[in-house]
Amino acid sequence: VVTETLVGLVIGLLMLMPIASVQLAGLMMGQQMGLALADVIDPTMEGQTELIGQALSFIAFAAYLAAGGLEAAFAGVLYSFDAAPVGAVVLGEAPLEILVAMLASGYELALRIAAPVLCIIFVETVAMAFVMKTVPQLNVLSVGFPIKIMAGVTVLTASIVFINEAIQPDVHASIETAVYWAASLGSR
Repeated sequence: VVTETLVGLVIGLLMLMPIASVQLAGLMMGQQMGLALADVIDPTMEGQTELIGQALSFIAFAAYLAAGGLEAAFAGVLYSFDAAPVGAVVLGEAPLEILVAMLASGYELALRIAAPVLCIIFVETVAMAFVMKTVPQLNVLSVGFPIKIMAGVTVLTASIVFINEAIQPDVHASIETAVYWAASLGSR
């Protein structure tokens, strides 16, 4: 029972990686824009998520469904039963190595998605530092905060199509990895 549960857990984690990394990208963007105060309860993940992270996770989930992720998850479970019958699971390739590799690619995906917004916020912060030094009477917090939010949301809106294009290869790779791992369970 434990090994069968472990197989299902690993397949689920491998399939979840792109969606979780997109949520991480939304978390990074939201915190840098100053939207960390507007946390929302996400019933699907049973916890608090960023507003931007939750919106981006919907895009990632749509890409996951469009790539056939749900069918591939069921196929992965079926391949695991075909490769190794119930009770005869032999862990051919260690799931820890695959999970660590998927985590690394997930962090890289999160940085690729968040990079445009993080870069524009960095430029805005440097510009506001120059404004603060040249005009010390100006309250930079009251001026810079709305500019930071507007710049971040504008760049995020402009790059939403490219975010979808960045998500697609990782979704396909996670699906292929999960199905490949499930098919390799019985071989040693």
